[in-house]
Amino acid sequence: RLSRHCKWLAKRVMTHRHRSVEIVLAFMVNVPWMAPGERLGDDDTCSYIAMALTVALDLSLNKIVTPSSSFDKDLLNRLARADCIDAKRALHMDGFDDVDPNSEWGRRLLRRRERTWIALFVVERGVCLARGRSYTVPPTSLIENCDSWHRSDIADRRDGPMNSMAVLRRDLDELFRKVKSSCDNYHIADTGSEAAQAIKTTIESFYERWYATWSLAISEGGPRSLPPYVEILVTHTQLSTYGGVINHPTAPVEVKRFFRAAGL
Repeated sequence: RLSRHCKWLAKRVMTHRHRSVEIVLAFMVNVPWMAPGERLGDDDTCSYIAMALTVALDLSLNKIVTPSSSFDKDLLNRLARADCIDAKRALHMDGFDDVDPNSEWGRRLLRRRERTWIALFVVERGVCLARGRSYTVPPTSLIENCDSWHRSDIADRRDGPMNSMAVLRRDLDELFRKVKSSCDNYHIADTGSEAAQAIKTTIESFYERWYATWSLAISEGGPRSLPPYVEILVTHTQLSTYGGVINHPTAPVEVKRFFRAAGL
């Protein structure tokens, strides 16, 4: 009954074009629990993410709220006006005209907008990595500059773990470019084992840098201790990275064998 009711609500939202931050969150909350269909086209996960993205863009959740308590003024001065949204306008769009944007409640509502976009980026990238789909949520200025977003006097304790995954999955694009370039530039005369070792070093260096930063920033229960949720997602992302190497058409046979074994 609950599942049927959920589908009815989703259809109603799509038909009537309802829009709110809560609706974006509702579509995202459903995604981890949705079972894949018998065929790829039966999978409702991507349609839910697409709807969440549509509503989020309609509400300008992808934009940095100004004036900001999460980003410094130097950064804001370098951003295009199209990448930002005024705090009063954002609250008006969300139906909170009577809330002072400088009050704690107003600041929390505004930060929630940015949190929702970062969460959508993390969820969508995870689904695409797991199912081999192309990304649809763009890495906007909010994502590109979110490295310190979790440091705020009104931050939620889960902001750090979520933000760490946003940074990891954002920076994966550059890692994939380096790995693919190494495969594409491989010559028959080169040693396959050396190529595998070079790619392995590139990937390991990437994850070691990430661990060095975030194991201190979001540690729980001791130094360099990541939350279980983050540990699982990092492992999943590493496996996706190995899978990308294995499936790349120009990867040498030795490289594919090496990363298949590493993945296992």
